[in-house]
Amino acid sequence: IKKIPSFLLSNLQDVFIILFNSDEVADSVRLSVISLIVEHIPLNDVLKTLQKVWLSDVSKNGDSVAVSLFLSTLESTVEAIDKKHATQQ
Repeated sequence: IKKIPSFLLSNLQDVFIILFNSDEVADSVRLSVISLIVEHIPLNDVLKTLQKVWLSDVSKNGDSVAVSLFLSTLESTVEAIDKKHATQQ
């Protein structure tokens, strides 16, 4: 992938909610999409969106798979982001 389509950037929160809650989709597919997002979307945007998704969806639904995918995404983002930017978020 050379560039993430612009419609994904404007709807990143919705994309994460769908990824975390798509029980019919294999976890390996969801993790691959998450990996692509972390690699190709500005990490500051990913981190801000993850906070919104946690507050609006993941923390409220009680789905252990969604929580696991969320934490995996958060871990990948924190590992990839510059520490200075992470602490400013």
